[in-house]
Amino acid sequence: MKQVYYLLIPLLLILCVACGRSNMSSNEGVMNSTREKPNSTFEDRKYKVKYLLGAEEEMSEENLIATVRILKKRMKQSGFYDSEYRVKAVNNDIELQLRTDEMVDKEFMEYLISSRCELQMNEVYSLEEINPLLGQADTALQRKEGLPIAYSGKGFEETDVTKHPLLGKVGKEAHYPTAIAIGSKKDLESIADLLNSENEEWKGIFPSDCRFVVSKKSLTYGAKDLGNSYTLYATKINPQIDWNDGIAETKVSYGMQGDEVIDVVMDADLARHWAKITADNIDKPLAIIIDNEVYSAPIVRAAITGGRTQISGNFTKTELRGLVGGMRGGCLPVELEVKEVRAIGD
Repeated sequence: MKQVYYLLIPLLLILCVACGRSNMSSNEGVMNSTREKPNSTFEDRKYKVKYLLGAEEEMSEENLIATVRILKKRMKQSGFYDSEYRVKAVNNDIELQLRTDEMVDKEFMEYLISSRCELQMNEVYSLEEINPLLGQADTALQRKEGLPIAYSGKGFEETDVTKHPLLGKVGKEAHYPTAIAIGSKKDLESIADLLNSENEEWKGIFPSDCRFVVSKKSLTYGAKDLGNSYTLYATKINPQIDWNDGIAETKVSYGMQGDEVIDVVMDADLARHWAKITADNIDKPLAIIIDNEVYSAPIVRAAITGGRTQISGNFTKTELRGLVGGMRGGCLPVELEVKEVRAIGD
């Protein structure tokens, strides 16, 4: 694995509450909310597309039924009329037919119907907390590989991969307020897979709620994209909270910087959890994770009460529309792959 490189970059991100009325309607940014109900029949529509979706592993009957139900809800919540789509299980796959009088963006549709849209907003372990544990794991790997024990106890001090089978891959300290390491996406994903594995060598070293997650996007500095520079986080998984079930509404809105964000309204139970989590983590980061990728890790400046918050993440238009529609419809039980897309002839 290539050496991971690090940058010293200041960060000041604020997790902010979405206040006041939204500047966009609840459907805007997904499908046009002013669309008229089609007069033509399902068979007579101009644009006819069939999607075949499948999971990496065989789905249970329960998951097939749940997937069909959730996809139907996503389509409806995204502004499609019931008469414009049909969803059914075919063997162990899912078939979705879409027939509309106007063309629908292909990239948006594939994102909407295949992404799980699983949301988590988790606390984050600091570098100071995780650094010594990485050193212990590194020592354990040294023993396994028969290497001389050469750990100073200072975590990232040594980077020689021949001496340090783990720390040599992670590299030097990140010097970043929320991240454990910064580097290429490929390198960090390999490290995360290794650290999250059921490795006997470091069983019991890391807390049971610790999960390493890589950022979705590369770092930026102002308007400048820093290229292949991603971040690795040590997050605290809380299995007691089902974030998706507690979402009452999502819509496109605008953040404090004028960027498009996802406005999330929570039900009463989730709102209470969120208020406590933010109150307990003043001046600490929280990782906003969607489908096991960190979209942002803002610093909490005040407790967020009232059950409304905003999710930012430098979204593309496709991501924004797909995530809003996906969260409205619910989290899929499995991640789907678009196996086939074809136009249906007359």
